[in-house]
Amino acid sequence: MTFTHDYILESLRQAVPMLRNLAIRYHLDFDDLYQDAFLVALDCYERAMAYSNPRAFIQARLRWHALKVVRARSSHSALSLDAMLPELECSTPAADGLSAHEREQALYTALSRLTIQQQRALVSFYGLAAFQPQANGRRSWRAIAANPKAEWNRRDKAMTELRRDQALREATFGGKAVQA
Repeated sequence: MTFTHDYILESLRQAVPMLRNLAIRYHLDFDDLYQDAFLVALDCYERAMAYSNPRAFIQARLRWHALKVVRARSSHSALSLDAMLPELECSTPAADGLSAHEREQALYTALSRLTIQQQRALVSFYGLAAFQPQANGRRSWRAIAANPKAEWNRRDKAMTELRRDQALREATFGGKAVQA
């Protein structure tokens, strides 16, 4: 059992910089991450020994689990645009004579003009239950990276395009410019 613990502790020593960086970046408790990593390493030790490079297997599992913990603890509850539209309250008055349903339809029409990847990014981020992404004639790249930065870039680009959409601006804010 001593060899097992020594092996796991050495793996954890190698994972400390990664765990410390994650704790600092995402404002988490380093000790909690370290304890979770120890339990994961202890749990996967037997399986790791079956591989040709058990240390790499353990490191990969530690990285995977630490990122899973970060995502779970730093997840936010995004407000749904579906829920926000009917109770739209802001300093800029809505267009005269337009109902909440008409403003909602204007939003969905503007969303349908975005690329399919941008539509999916906004639907998943804002929880748009009533909108179904649909392909349109806009060109988009086939191979899209699935990392968080690429997803953020798609959302940012989509929001920029929505801010520039004149029909959406007129339907929701009476044609006035919308600040980010």
